[in-house]
Amino acid sequence: MKMRLNNKGVTFIEILIVFVIVGLMLTFGVVGINTFFSKNKVRRAATDLLQNMRLARTMAIKENRVYRVIMDYNNQAYYVGFDGNADGDLLDADDGFGTGSVKMIAINRYGDKIVLGSNKFSVTPPNGPNGTTISNAVSFTFNPDGSAGGPGSVYIQQTTRGYTYCVRLSNAAGKIDLYIWNGDKNNQNVVSWSEIR
Repeated sequence: MKMRLNNKGVTFIEILIVFVIVGLMLTFGVVGINTFFSKNKVRRAATDLLQNMRLARTMAIKENRVYRVIMDYNNQAYYVGFDGNADGDLLDADDGFGTGSVKMIAINRYGDKIVLGSNKFSVTPPNGPNGTTISNAVSFTFNPDGSAGGPGSVYIQQTTRGYTYCVRLSNAAGKIDLYIWNGDKNNQNVVSWSEIR
């Protein structure tokens, strides 16, 4: 008994359908990957700020000296260190850095669409975490006893999609929290924030 094989092959319509399905899968995959990378970059910037503030508090206790974190919204950077000449500032007008040990973190290292401070936002959330007013803290002071000058908030956003994080010094005891806005460019009226740490 002989078996007969079907020698028709693949039709043009079947090939076209396969190409359309593959194209759709690639399109949705690229959108998902872009969203992932956008969220990841801004989250990393916010997490690094949180960790640098915690480090400043730890170093203040360890070295028994005042440490500060100063925001420079105009230059999109922040500075972490101690004030070596006790003039209340990490930066000096003549040479930029003061006489203490200072580290500068430029926000553009996280990408050109990541901004520091709500005055640079493409979308401004209606409120801050826990219903607070959105305002940009200029500096944070961490004392040798672990206390801090606070409260105050710093906002970081990925401007293309509006993903927004808030690093907040919550109280004078030095508690630092990280929040993400539950809204974005497509959901601008959302008032809720989620605490991450």
